[in-house]
Amino acid sequence: MFRAYDPIEYEDDLDDILSEDEAVERETHNVFGTAQQIADRYKRDVETATEEGDPSQGILRWLDGNDVDHVMIGGHGRDCVARLVLRSVAETVVRRATVPVSAIK
Repeated sequence: MFRAYDPIEYEDDLDDILSEDEAVERETHNVFGTAQQIADRYKRDVETATEEGDPSQGILRWLDGNDVDHVMIGGHGRDCVARLVLRSVAETVVRRATVPVSAIK
């Protein structure tokens, strides 16, 4: 899971961010745990990882450094205008990955 924050202007903002970070870490752990349970049920292997920074570039770097057969990535449906203005992480990974990618909505 990747997360970006606005600049911190007040000390209270830092407390909010730290609280959000803990919630994101819990949710990440839950999502990865669920993925592992599903993979175990179907006797499949799954590998998970987290990294900070630009999500699409982080994913592409990780793919280049690891032996990956196939990528499953979720994306949000966007209309044509939103796609032109802001390319999604899923779209960038689908276009630039050197391995097969399945994008789900």
